[in-house]
Amino acid sequence: MTRSALLYLVARTTFNSVKHRLARLKQPRYLLPTLAGLAYFWFVFGMPGLGRGARAPEVADFAPTIRALAGAGLLFFTVTGWILAPNHATLMMSEAEVMQLCTAPLSRAQIIRYRWLRAQPATLFMALVAGALALKREELNAIFAALGTWLIVNVMFLNGIAAALFAGKLKSLGVRGLSLRIPGIMLALAVAAAFAPNFTPPPSLRQFREIPDWLSHLFNDGLAGAMLWPLRQLAQMPAATDWPGFAMGAGVALAMMLGFDQFATRLNTPFEESALELAQNAGRRLEAFRRGGMSSMKLAQIQTVKPSRLRLAEQGPVWRAMLWKALVGQTRGVSARLIFPLLGLAILFGVIVFSSDRPEIVDVMVISTFSVLTIMLVIAGPQMLRNDLRSELHRLDYLKSLPVRGRDILRGEVYGSALLVGAALVGIVTAAMLLIRTTEGLHAPWRVTIIATSASFLPPVAAMSFAIENGAAVLMPSWVAQAPGSGGVELMGRNMLMAFLRLIMLSLLLAVPGSAAAVLMAAGVLVAPSGLATAMALVFAGGVVGGLLTLLEVEVLLRFFGRRFETLDPSLENM
Repeated sequence: MTRSALLYLVARTTFNSVKHRLARLKQPRYLLPTLAGLAYFWFVFGMPGLGRGARAPEVADFAPTIRALAGAGLLFFTVTGWILAPNHATLMMSEAEVMQLCTAPLSRAQIIRYRWLRAQPATLFMALVAGALALKREELNAIFAALGTWLIVNVMFLNGIAAALFAGKLKSLGVRGLSLRIPGIMLALAVAAAFAPNFTPPPSLRQFREIPDWLSHLFNDGLAGAMLWPLRQLAQMPAATDWPGFAMGAGVALAMMLGFDQFATRLNTPFEESALELAQNAGRRLEAFRRGGMSSMKLAQIQTVKPSRLRLAEQGPVWRAMLWKALVGQTRGVSARLIFPLLGLAILFGVIVFSSDRPEIVDVMVISTFSVLTIMLVIAGPQMLRNDLRSELHRLDYLKSLPVRGRDILRGEVYGSALLVGAALVGIVTAAMLLIRTTEGLHAPWRVTIIATSASFLPPVAAMSFAIENGAAVLMPSWVAQAPGSGGVELMGRNMLMAFLRLIMLSLLLAVPGSAAAVLMAAGVLVAPSGLATAMALVFAGGVVGGLLTLLEVEVLLRFFGRRFETLDPSLENM
C-alpha cells in the first residue's frame, strides 16, 4: 500500500510538472527559448532524420582503450563521490517533500527509495537522449545505449546517496572535520595501491601508437584490472552489439544497485533535520538563480560577509558608487575553488608549451586557443557575470526610488562588470604574448604594443557587450529576467537567443570603431619596414581610437536606456 502511494506521488508530481511546462508554452517568453533549445539539440547532436554516420575506423581501432578509459572514469567518479560526500546533502529533497514525507508513517528506507524514484524521470530523459544520439552511428544499438545509460546513471546516483548517508551517519556520531573524509581517502589510497605496480613512464607523443598498449597495461593487468572489471562491464553497455555482452554489464549494474541500496537503507542515518535545512537553503539559492542567474546564486551561498578591500570615496559622482557596488558583488560571486583549478590548467598549458621541441606548432596552438578564449569571453562574459541590473529587476521599485538618474545606475552596473571582463581579456592577450616562442617578426617591442593596444580596445568592447545586455533588461524586463521554473532546454534556448541578439548588435555597433581601428593598424603594418616606431605608434593609435569610439557609443546607449529606465513602471511589466 505504501509503495503504491509513493509511486502515485512520483507519477503525479512528474505529470503535473510536465503539464505545467507545456501549458506555459502559450506565452512567447517560454515558447521561443524552448524552440531554440530543441533546435540546438536537433542540429548539433543529430536527432533522427539527419542521417546515420558511417563507422570511423580510427575510433574502432581504439575501442578497447576507450572502454578502459571509460571504466577508469567511472572509478574516478565513484571514489570522488566518497571523498566529497561530507560536502553534499545527506538526502536532497524539496521543502514540501520533507514536510510531507518525514511526518508521514514511513520508514527511512522508504523515504530513501522514494528519493531514488523521484530521480527516475530525469534519468529516463538522459537515457532517451543517449538512445537518440546512438541513431547516428551504425555500430551502436539505440536500445542498448538507452538502457545502458539508464543503468550507469542509477549506479552513480545510488553510490552518491550511499556515500552521503554514510557521511551523515558519521556526523550523527560526532565525527567532524577531516575525519569525515577518511573513508574516501582510504578508498583512494586503495585504488592508488592497485594501480602502482602497473605504472611505467608514459611514451612520448612521438610514440603515439604505443599509448594504447601503455594504457592497456595500466588499466587491465593485475589487481587494477580486477578492480576495474565491474566498471568496464558498466562502461561497455551503451556500446554493446549483442544481448550477451549487454547482459553481463546489466547484471553487474543491478548487483551494484542492490548493494548500494541495502547499504544505504541499513545505515539508518538520521537525515530529517539536515534535509529540511538543506531544502530551505536550496530554495533560497533557486530563488536567487531565478532572479539573477548563477552569479546571484553564488552570492546567496555566502554565509559570512567580510569587509571589501575596495574602498569607496566619501564624495564623488553617483555612478562611481554604483560601479563600486557592482564590483563588490561580482568579486564576491567568484569562488577561490574556481580560480585554483584554472590556475593549475594555465600552469599545465605553460609547461606543455615550453617543453615542446616544435615551437611553430605550439605557436599556432597558442594563437588559436587564446583567440577562441577571447571571442568566447566577449560573447559569453555577460552570461557568466550577471550581478548587474539583470539581477536587480525584482527590485525595480527600490532602484527607481533612489535619487539617481537612470543613466548613472546603468553606467555603474555596466562599467563595474566590464572592468573585470576587460581585465581578463587583457590577461589572455598578455599570456599569449608571453607563451609565443617565435621571435621572428614579433620582437619584445611589438609584443608590448599588442598588449597596450588590447588594453585600450578590448575593455570598451566588453562594456559594449554589457551595455547591450543591460539595455535589453530595460527594454524587455519580463523577457530577460529568469522566469520561475526555467531550466534545461528552456534556459539553454533563452541564453542562445540572447547571445545571438548580442552578437548581431555587437557586429553592427562595432562596425565604425572596428573599421577606424583596422585602418590605422593596417597603416602601421604597412609602414613597419621603413619605421618601427611609427608603425607601433599607428597600431597603438588604432586601438585607442577604436576604444574611444566604442566608449562614445556606449555612452549614447546608456543615455538612451537610462531615459527608458526612468519611465519604466514595474507594475506593468509582468515580472
